[in-house]
Amino acid sequence: MLYIFSIKPTKEDGENIDPFETNTKYCHYDEAHNDYLFKEEWNDFIIGNITSGTLTREIWKTNFDNKQKLNIETFEIE
Repeated sequence: MLYIFSIKPTKEDGENIDPFETNTKYCHYDEAHNDYLFKEEWNDFIIGNITSGTLTREIWKTNFDNKQKLNIETFEIE
């Protein structure tokens, strides 16, 4: 899901990607540890969309397999 919603750069995005290019609503790059910190909002986003039926396994798997990204704003539940 990180890939299809572009939360953080992934290997599928190619090489020479800036690790700081994250969706800061959900994720931050931690330069000191060279890894990513995910916020509680990311968990809430995933859980909310799965439990509401908005984001099904078929939707995310099909988009990932086809290397298609989804507009995260379409799935944000306020």
